[in-house]
Amino acid sequence: EGYVTLDAAAAIYGVVLVNGAVDATATAARRAQLRAARHRVRLDVVDDVETERGRAIRIDETTARALGVGVGGVVELMNLRGAPLRAWVIGLLPENGFRARIAPAALRMLALANTAEVEVRAVHSGTLPG
Repeated sequence: EGYVTLDAAAAIYGVVLVNGAVDATATAARRAQLRAARHRVRLDVVDDVETERGRAIRIDETTARALGVGVGGVVELMNLRGAPLRAWVIGLLPENGFRARIAPAALRMLALANTAEVEVRAVHSGTLPG
């Protein structure tokens, strides 16, 4: 009915249509590509990342570079049980272990255990135009 374009179906949902029908092989391959492109980090709880303006996070340099974010950027930690948790990047971790450090309250909001892995997405790079 025109709600989702063919390009959007493939780009967002990983569904590949050929002549109006789902191509199961191409859909499986596209979904594998989408999964491989996701960035995951292991969460470590620390007490020194709370800020007055909201949730804060430190992420490793490799993940930050892959997401295109720096200090001042905003990321989302995906929550399989509810809304994503947004956090401001306040620092980069020198080790490249796909890690993130968040406050205990943030971990509770995600309903996860310490050292859990979570998908992280960029919301804003932290670089303002001009």
